[in-house]
Amino acid sequence: MRQNSVSYVLWMLTASKYTVSLPVPETNFDFFPDRDNIKLFSLRIPITVLSAEVQDASERVPRKALPPRNPDSINVKVENDQGYICAEERESHNLEISRLPCDRCMNGELLVTIEMKKGNEILSTSSKILFDESRRAEICSLQPEKRKQGEDLVVTSPKQKPEDGCRWVFRDTGGSVGCCYSNRDYYTETGGCDPRMQSSACRNGSESPILVEEENSCTLRISNLRPADSGNYLSQFKYSTPGFKKILFVEAQFPTFAILIICLSSFFLLGILTVIYLYMQRTAIYSLVKENLMKMSSSEKVYTSFNIEP
Repeated sequence: MRQNSVSYVLWMLTASKYTVSLPVPETNFDFFPDRDNIKLFSLRIPITVLSAEVQDASERVPRKALPPRNPDSINVKVENDQGYICAEERESHNLEISRLPCDRCMNGELLVTIEMKKGNEILSTSSKILFDESRRAEICSLQPEKRKQGEDLVVTSPKQKPEDGCRWVFRDTGGSVGCCYSNRDYYTETGGCDPRMQSSACRNGSESPILVEEENSCTLRISNLRPADSGNYLSQFKYSTPGFKKILFVEAQFPTFAILIICLSSFFLLGILTVIYLYMQRTAIYSLVKENLMKMSSSEKVYTSFNIEP
């Protein structure tokens, strides 16, 4: 929710109190889902921000007298309109700012402060306010989709560019299995999957997913789902952040015949264990029976000596 104008001005004055805030060039800052956690999301800083000319803080005009100096790292801070720091990276070489929490940073405006550095020198400091709440809400509202074992999965995602191929990455719920599926050849085309990076648990051969590429979309088809297919399906991604994400949970199904076999096997196993237990305890059982018979014999002798009916 956007603050009223007075609070908004005060917030900007507070933000600019400690840094020289220059406007970031109008370009697309975008949000993406986290690869594994549905409670986190990521922010991607456009590469054009780093190529922008350093501007003077008072005149707001490009410095033409000095030759351009390219930064070798950046400091980035992302905070919400309540002052909470959603993420902070120092001396980073990555434009992917990850692990922003949904509960604190999904709603409201986000202030992004970027310091471009060359060694230990700060070349410039710029800031930008991001208003797009709908995209963050869409990402943070992702929930697992349940399917039953044996069903088929068909997922279609948009393509950023018509010339892009189809590429999907699968990550299991534990984050230990990573699989890549692409319709491009790794050795001759860009966008292919390195076969050396595939996990042994990935689908292969006749069980491999089918990729159907069209001009503006890419479709993933998986037949005969199994519980091991539960996890995150990621498509249309750059660097480490996916553009499209589907969370799948496959419920295991046991047929009636299998359940009957399991029950009969359980009863059979229980009978075998009972026989083994009685056999091992035969000495103790024999002693107990013998002792009871001796007690009964002694009682009969007592009754007979006193002419008492037992």
